[in-house]
Amino acid sequence: LTAQRYSLPLEPSQEATVPFRFIADVEAQDIGLVVFLDYFDNDEVPNRAVAYKGIIKVIASDSTFDLAGLSIIAMFAAGGYYLFQYLAKVYFPEAIVKKTRRSAVAIREEIAAKKEVLVDDWIPDHVKKAEETKKKAK
Repeated sequence: LTAQRYSLPLEPSQEATVPFRFIADVEAQDIGLVVFLDYFDNDEVPNRAVAYKGIIKVIASDSTFDLAGLSIIAMFAAGGYYLFQYLAKVYFPEAIVKKTRRSAVAIREEIAAKKEVLVDDWIPDHVKKAEETKKKAK
């Protein structure tokens, strides 16, 4: 554990609570903890006293968002993804569609060709005949 400095003036027989957080990298268990308090009296003489001496209970972290857990989940997800890709290539090679890049000029030519071809199946015959007679009359 590391020492922390607090500047907290106290009168005689006055009590104060100071926060002290730490992380123990051990399994859940009971541990003995001794906290020493270094302080200065009114004459600026340094003193040391035992602030806490007792058993504390270390509990396991229930958080699923810790770095170790997330990295393991990410590794399994990546492994599963690559396994899926491999199996898809082996057992279903025809299902994989490869995209080919076409130039803008080729796409424009294809669109223009589609516009030139008129699909007139949906136009009624009497309208087609009327247009043909107009063209012949000119």
